[in-house]
Amino acid sequence: MFAIGKNVDNALGIGTWTGNDDNVHWRYDTLQEVHLPDEAKAAGVDASMGATIVWTTDGKLFVKRL
Repeated sequence: MFAIGKNVDNALGIGTWTGNDDNVHWRYDTLQEVHLPDEAKAAGVDASMGATIVWTTDGKLFVKRL
């Protein structure tokens, strides 16, 4: 799975943003790979200003709420 865009509060799920003073990792204009635990396979994703939700083929749900 890949993500692109604003990464404030690690919203993209890539874990690189370090805080409000991070001027390097707050935005990505190229695709960034998102690693899911246990080699889960993403079945779908929904993203908005308040949360990013990923569900997997085995029925697990991962949520990043901003």
